[in-house]
Amino acid sequence: MNELSGSAGPAFSAGQLAGEPATAEQNPLFSIIVPTHDRPDLLAAALASVLEQTEHSWQCIVVDDASNAAAVSPDDSRFMVIRHSTPQGPAAARNAGLAAAIGQFVCFLDDDDVF
Repeated sequence: MNELSGSAGPAFSAGQLAGEPATAEQNPLFSIIVPTHDRPDLLAAALASVLEQTEHSWQCIVVDDASNAAAVSPDDSRFMVIRHSTPQGPAAARNAGLAAAIGQFVCFLDDDDVF
């Protein structure tokens, strides 16, 4: 996993590169960007709220802004974790998530909020 584009799940464009039809994971309707820094309990609740949504066509990009312990996402291929090696602040974390977003729509979810 590299600093800016690493992911805990598979690449979202793999099927398209192989010439296969795109799936919801490869072309999600929503990209949800969740910046976080050293708040694993709050992050877990925020990510659980994402999993509870009735719309299933989404990707969730967790941007860990150099937490002491690396952020952990649920075992679901729609989640991606980007980890900064040094703290860059919430704006940089949001921008890193936005750069990785592939959804038709983008929304932001702070780690202390729930959907």
